[in-house]
Amino acid sequence: MINLLAPSYKQEMRAARLNILLLRYVFILAVGIVFLACISGLFYMSLVSSADSAQSRIDKNSSKVAGLENVQYKANQFKSYLSTDKLVFSKSISYSDFLIDFAQAMPSGTVIDSLTLSSATLNKPITITAKARSYNDAINLKNAFNKSSIFSNVSFQSISENKDSVYPIDIALTVTIKKA
Repeated sequence: MINLLAPSYKQEMRAARLNILLLRYVFILAVGIVFLACISGLFYMSLVSSADSAQSRIDKNSSKVAGLENVQYKANQFKSYLSTDKLVFSKSISYSDFLIDFAQAMPSGTVIDSLTLSSATLNKPITITAKARSYNDAINLKNAFNKSSIFSNVSFQSISENKDSVYPIDIALTVTIKKA
């Protein structure tokens, strides 16, 4: 085949084909940009919608939390009361248990005349006054308190005789009460 076309016309034809090809690329690129813009717009609207719904949930929950602040305050107050009670009970002594142990430590022939108990007297020397039928009973009382697990540092403060009673021997003992 003989090419009868003029070289300038051939060149224009090639340029026209190249222009059509470039025009197709520009069109595809424009369609791609529009597509990406649409996807981005949808994504943006989805994010805005999610943000709005999240903000509305935050507002709703904030109003619920505001209603529960009183409950939170009461819970914290109750917690502080419990910690105070725990502190008090950890430093307390069961006086009923102490008195039972005290009575078991008493030998026969002796009675207590006076005893002062408080949480301040724990692990500190106190004076116990008692009465006994004889001097031997008074010594047995001191020895029984020495052997007891609730007393330490037991010593006589004084012993005197009073003939006008069933228990004629007056005893004053100095003891230290151990915390149980």
